[in-house]
Order: sequence, then C-alpha cells, then structure tokens
Amino acid sequence: MKTRLIVIIVIGGVLILSCYLYWCNKTDRNPAAFISAEPTYDGQTFTYWMNHLYGEYGRRNAEAESALRAMGAKAAPCLARWMTRSDKMDQAVLDFNYFDRGLIGFEILGPKANSATPQLIKSFGRNFGYSEKALVFIGKDAVPVLMDKLVETLSDTNNPFFQGVIRMGVRKKSGFYIRGSILRVFNDMGTNAEAAIPALIKCLNSKNEKVLWQQAQTAVALASVGRNQPDIVIPALMGAFTNTNVQVKNRNAVFPPGWNPTSARGAIAAALGSIGISRPNIVIPFLIYALTNSDAKVPDRGAVAGALTQVGRDQPNAIFPALIYALTSGDASATDREGIASSVAAVGHAQPDVTVPVLIFAFTNSTVHARCGIADALATFGNDAQSAIPFLLSAGQDRDWELRAHAAVAVKKIAPQTPNALTPLIGNLENQNGYVRYRALYELGRLRTNAGEALPVLRNVCVTRIHKCEPIPNDVFKTSINFQTKLLSPWAKTYLPQTLSRLEKQGQRWQSLPLVPSWHLLL
Repeated sequence: MKTRLIVIIVIGGVLILSCYLYWCNKTDRNPAAFISAEPTYDGQTFTYWMNHLYGEYGRRNAEAESALRAMGAKAAPCLARWMTRSDKMDQAVLDFNYFDRGLIGFEILGPKANSATPQLIKSFGRNFGYSEKALVFIGKDAVPVLMDKLVETLSDTNNPFFQGVIRMGVRKKSGFYIRGSILRVFNDMGTNAEAAIPALIKCLNSKNEKVLWQQAQTAVALASVGRNQPDIVIPALMGAFTNTNVQVKNRNAVFPPGWNPTSARGAIAAALGSIGISRPNIVIPFLIYALTNSDAKVPDRGAVAGALTQVGRDQPNAIFPALIYALTSGDASATDREGIASSVAAVGHAQPDVTVPVLIFAFTNSTVHARCGIADALATFGNDAQSAIPFLLSAGQDRDWELRAHAAVAVKKIAPQTPNALTPLIGNLENQNGYVRYRALYELGRLRTNAGEALPVLRNVCVTRIHKCEPIPNDVFKTSINFQTKLLSPWAKTYLPQTLSRLEKQGQRWQSLPLVPSWHLLL
C-alpha cells in the first residue's frame, strides 16, 4: 500500500512538473523563475532582464527597463551584487560589462535602490568607480549613510599608503580611500547632498593629519554641495584657508607623495572663488588680504588671484590695484606670477594703457619661468601691446627654449606682420629634445594661418625626418604606425608630405588639416 502511494506521488509530481515546463515553453517564461530568490517580472528573473538590457545595435531595451522599474526596491540588492560580481576583474566580466549594466539599473531605479547604499560603500575601489556613480543616481536618500561613513573615517589615523613593487599604493579599505570616494560622490551630487554640509565642514576642520591630506578635495566638494548655502560655507572655507597657512609654515610636517598643503590652500581659494560670487563684499576683502599680505611667502597667490578675479569680475576697480601690487611686489613665486599676470590681463583688458606697461615691467623683472606666462598675458592684448614687441623679440633670443616659443607666439599675435617673428619657434623644430620639437609643432598648430611662414620648414621636416617619428599612443594616426620599429606605414609616408604640399599651394586653413595635432609623429 505504501509503495503504491509513493509511486502515485512520484508520477503525479512528474506530471505536474511536465505541465509546468510545457506551460513555460508555450508562454516563453523562465522555469527557474518559480524557485529563484531574485525578483521576477512577466515570468522572467532579474538576471534575465539584465542580460537583455541592450537590444539591437546596442540600444537600450525598453521592455527590460520597464521590468526593472516594476521590480523597484526588490531589485536593489541584486544590482549591488551585480556591481561587485568579481573582485579579480576577469576578462569575462569586462567583456560583458556587468558594471555598466548595473549602473544603468541604478539610473533607472534612482532613490528606490537606496537599500543598496551600504553594499556600494563596501565595494569602493573594486569596480573602476562605478559604485560612486551608482550612489549619485540614488541621490539624496543615500546621503545620511554616506555622512555617517564620512565622519567614521575621520578617526582613522593609520597610514593608508604602502610600497608596492613599482610604486606607492593606497589601501582601498583605509579611511583615506573611502573618504576620498565619498567626497567625489558628494561633489557629483552637488546641492542634492546639502544635508552633508555639517559632515563636510567637520572633515574640512579635522586635526587628523591623514584627513588634512584631502583638504583640497573636501573644499571642492563643500563648494559644490553648499552652493545654495553661502552664509554657512564661506566662513568655513575662510577659516580653513587661514588655518592651512599654519600647516604651510610647519617645515617639519611630513606629507605623502604628490601632496602638499599649498595645493590645498589653492583649492580652498578656488572654492571661495566659485561660491563667493554671491557674497563679494565678504570674500573680496579676504582674498585681497591673502593676495597682498607679505607675512608668509606662500606659493599659492596665483590661485588666490584667479579666485579674486572670479568673485570681483563686476568690481574691477576694487581688485585691480591689489592684482598689480601682487604682480610687481616680488612676493609671489614664478609659478604664481604666471597666474597673477593672467588675472591682471583679464581684469585690465579695458584699460591697456595701464595694464600693458605693468605687464612689461613684470616681464623684464621676472625669472624665465614667469616670463612665459606674462608673454601669454601680453599676447591677449593684440595690437594694443605693440610697446612690448622689442622686449618679446629680445626674449626670442634667450637660451631657454620655452621662453623663445612663448615670446615668438606673443609677437605673432600682437604684430602678425613682424618679419621672421616665428624664427625662434621654427628653430625649436631642430632641437635634439623630442618634447621641445613637439611643443614647437603644437604652438604652430595653435597659430593656424598666422604660422604660414613655417610651412616650408614643416614640409622639409616631414620629408627628412619621417623615419625618426616618435609615436604617441592614442594618436589619430596610431593605426598607421609600427610601434616596434617606430616607423610610419608606407601609406602615411606618402600621404603626409602630399598633404603638406597641397596645404602650401592652396593656402587652406590649418584647422582643415586633420593631422595638425599629430605632427609630432614626424619628428
């Protein structure tokens, strides 16, 4: 009796299963959907719809998008697992692009995927930044969890760096790395992350040395997030700018590779420039003092000048004297004098009779490096800077190749008819240093038709040095280069000289030449 009952049950189960499979086949449903832990839509699992997210010709499948919207919050945990499908980044994962599909899923769900926030934070550093992008799509609902995690990282005092086989690396589970990822998310969210302003200010003012290393990134994020809250953000940035100066003066401080407090100070100044437009009466006096104060010769005055120009663009008379003083006082470094000269030119363009003599004075009393930027500033005045031509021609004979190039370009922009104005720049084409030759070609390309006198030389360079090309990856002609022998293909050898010859005869505009950015290949 028991045996017969077992047989009947087995046969009944097989019949039921057969009917189910037949029904799935007729209705085009996935048999596994019935027992799957994944959410389903129209009889198909989450994985099925993700696999069919792209339709013909790489277009998005509208039906798959509808399926994800219908699944809603139930799909969030699955999407989080999809974004962390492999820690090893094997080729199969990269080929199928799980991360890109997962990101589209978060874009579709938006705030409904908020439950995936903790898992996405854990996956920072494991999927090429896709987790950060997914959090931006979740938006405001992810901010509280991100805030708590940001504040939690402030107590991590461990060294996040380690010495790898080739270079220094960052531990991706360190507070330093996680904090940097969260700051990028807040920066991209913008005003959607306004609730994070208190946490960002706490991060900006932290005394933890490891947190100070990311002060520049924090300032940029705070300016982006607090754009609509200037009365809160501006005082915080001013305080951080002032306190960072103490870090600059501390010569015994130890900083990680590639970081220094002056870069943080410059970033804070730039942040003040972006948000201070709404409160110029507060920010302008603060920046003027920072620019003209000679108490500490800190190499960040170029950034301060740029911020002052941005905030005071509607009050040129209020900021112009301070910019002139900063340029001529000698307190700024060579690098900063370049930035200050650019700001002086921008603000003083309406009064060249005052600005050009100031720039000439700075040009003749600066180091070679600063003179390059000042020459560029003079070039922006065009014909109004004729009085600078003798000084620029003299600089064209300098031993420094970079100054020769900048001076020659400035002369050509100010007085295009000056004979042999490009001689110093053309001479750089014969320099033994490949980078010098590349920069010469780059500047000639930027001059377009004003560099017509260089065409014969360029044609000779093409013919005589074509076998010594120095290919640069990702160039538009990379398919025409044999990277093992460093030679152009026979097609390119024929095509390039002919193109230059036609250009020389027909006088076509330089921008119509597709190889202008690629002339460095010929050298």
